[in-house]
Amino acid sequence: MAIGMKAKEIVQRTTTPPKLELKAAPGANGRLPLQNYEKVTVYLHPSQVLFLNKIALAIRKQIGLKVSRPELIRGLVDYAKVGFDPARKDFGMMVHKLLVG
Repeated sequence: MAIGMKAKEIVQRTTTPPKLELKAAPGANGRLPLQNYEKVTVYLHPSQVLFLNKIALAIRKQIGLKVSRPELIRGLVDYAKVGFDPARKDFGMMVHKLLVG
């Protein structure tokens, strides 16, 4: 003899779910939210970390925007995409200049 409701009756849907198309909205900086990124580990020289910290502090002081080192690195990569094209004639020279100095 059963008393009360059965588990199936308790969790049974009473309405149909709404048909929603969920699309990730761009963040405040125009990039997609973090869940669409791929995690990459990068080792930097202490002088490179110091440079990123100086840039982040300058941005905070002059603009009032708090920016993290990963945000700076993503921004630098996005900025480099504009002029760093493998189809350019001087691509090899650009790579050599970037990596060797």
